[in-house]
Amino acid sequence: MDLFPAILTDRTPWFNDFDGICFSKNTGEERCKLFYCDPYVSNQKPNVENINKQLRKFFPKGKSIDNYSSKDIREKIFTLLDTPLKSLDYFFQPYFRFTI
Repeated sequence: MDLFPAILTDRTPWFNDFDGICFSKNTGEERCKLFYCDPYVSNQKPNVENINKQLRKFFPKGKSIDNYSSKDIREKIFTLLDTPLKSLDYFFQPYFRFTI
């Protein structure tokens, strides 16, 4: 649960396998918490949509991330987590705000 402790998503087919996403098939250990937004209630995850938009700057939609190392991906994610957000009054970075 270190990389993705919680996932907030809509009910697209990619997230239908609740047990496969949340629990290791090898050990049965819980890997994350998965929460589904209600259909047609866009205000439940506007910040998620914004983060997806930001991720697309580094990882274009439709392009494989297989050529990136774990280190490359971590660096890009930490760049995002270190960027102040409008929703946090441009004062806080997500990493700082949610780790204190």
